[in-house]
Amino acid sequence: AIACANCHTDHADFLSSQHYLIGKIKGSHAEQLNGIQIGKDYDKAKCGKCHLTCATCHFKGTRIQQSPGEVTDFWSVLLTGGSVPDADGMTNWSIDWTTNVESHDFAVAEDLQGSNDLCRLCHTGYYTKFGIRGYTDSDTLVSDLVTSQGVEKYPQYEEWRFLKGDINVDVMTVFPSLDSLYKRVENQDHYQFKCLECHDGIHPLTPINCLKCHNDKQIPRKKPHEDVACVACHDATMNPWRDPNSGDTVRVAAVKDNKVLNWRSHMIINPERIPNFCDRKCHNPETGPRIGAPWTYHHTGEIH
Repeated sequence: AIACANCHTDHADFLSSQHYLIGKIKGSHAEQLNGIQIGKDYDKAKCGKCHLTCATCHFKGTRIQQSPGEVTDFWSVLLTGGSVPDADGMTNWSIDWTTNVESHDFAVAEDLQGSNDLCRLCHTGYYTKFGIRGYTDSDTLVSDLVTSQGVEKYPQYEEWRFLKGDINVDVMTVFPSLDSLYKRVENQDHYQFKCLECHDGIHPLTPINCLKCHNDKQIPRKKPHEDVACVACHDATMNPWRDPNSGDTVRVAAVKDNKVLNWRSHMIINPERIPNFCDRKCHNPETGPRIGAPWTYHHTGEIH
């Protein structure tokens, strides 16, 4: 399938992108710390599950879900630590390569941009119990622990569905303040966009940031938020943390396979619409300051 680039030279940059190369996964392996497995082991045979060829997106083969159902129907069960036996299967997809062989028909950009059906094949997952502790993800694994939201796989598609209102907003997490935030996520402005409208540099997998659209926001952010990533404030539910691999900047933490990851959250909200949101996120007067942030009930400065 990579031979496509011999003719489609304008998309040859795909062959050096994270979507094609195994990148970080090549060196990904489980480590043992205090008797606990941190991270996940991968072998070469599994790389093709996530890392793609041209045909993975463009071949019009039948896409098959391993287990029928919507994992989002069980969101509250998962967030409260319950077990859903088929949750993993509901997020696994495959392609029937025996279809469309004779016609050899391919989807072009116009076919793919109108929905999120393609992206959901890989970027589907689910949240797990909130308040999970994970080991920090640094180049040299250390025993520092961060508490945040657990995730399985890559549930960006589900996060977008929260925005769109497709998921039942009566989500129960056993944390009342979080339950109310899940309700507030619905119909925030980003739900109107499809994945490829923002992620339009799909072949080279060009990273995007908020300034792509919000170019009226000043960078650097004003004191004391110069080292805070936009998503750290605008994510609805996960905890912030200081990431040692990004210059000790404040990011959003998720816990996956007992390891803390920087999470590119799509559960985006406008904090200005939510009373005392800054208190809960970083400046918590009840549980003490988080990430070194001072206590305050009201932020009095200008962030942007």
